[in-house]
Amino acid sequence: MQAARILFRRELQAIAYAPGSHVVAAVFIVLQGVGYVAALRPFLDSPQSRGLLEMFFQGPLFWIPFLVLVPTLTMRLFAEERKMGTMEMLLTAPVRVRDVVVAKFAATFVYFCLLWVPGFLFLHLHGWVSGAPPVFETGALLATYGLVLAMGAMFLAVGCLASAMTTSQLAAGIMTFGALMLLILLAQLPPTLGQMADPVQRFFFYINSDAHLRDATAGLLDSRPFVYYLSGAGVLLAATGYALNARRWRS
Repeated sequence: MQAARILFRRELQAIAYAPGSHVVAAVFIVLQGVGYVAALRPFLDSPQSRGLLEMFFQGPLFWIPFLVLVPTLTMRLFAEERKMGTMEMLLTAPVRVRDVVVAKFAATFVYFCLLWVPGFLFLHLHGWVSGAPPVFETGALLATYGLVLAMGAMFLAVGCLASAMTTSQLAAGIMTFGALMLLILLAQLPPTLGQMADPVQRFFFYINSDAHLRDATAGLLDSRPFVYYLSGAGVLLAATGYALNARRWRS
């Protein structure tokens, strides 16, 4: 655990000191603000059948930055280390591969969580400025942000695995983006293909991130999506460790 803590601090410092991290944070925060304004705009004209949380978390201004953010944060984790030749030094040090994977993932996940703080504040800004009552339920807001963070954990784990499989940051980013897009598009198959067997329908609903967000923004807290995302993150991180170990023994 001591080695993992040291590696975690090292990775978090590397993220904090990298100029690209601040550029990513600035762009992501601006896009969150634009998404919040876009979600509020329809309410100026007429009442809406969907709530503010659903408008904010299910539009393209949520999904596009989200799907671009994850590859951007993870593509350098292992690919850069291997390209610079420092991965071999790191793996020959008295640390376990598991410690390296957990430390890098944990540092990236902490930074990912911090990037959502401004969006959380945006959703409270209207009430603070106008003194009007909140336009969403606190429980729905907490459930939604909890789900977003759990979803982010699995998506970041996808990026970790992609980065461990190549020495090119660009290739790792493309692989991560492609895998996430495929995962999201697969969940949309049942409505596209028509009637399907009930077990298949349930499976696709189980992996449907858009449906999970829709339920969370409505205040429906279901434990199954959390189990799916967190267990998926664990399996993918284990696969990342296996991929690094395989390359370690081949070298």
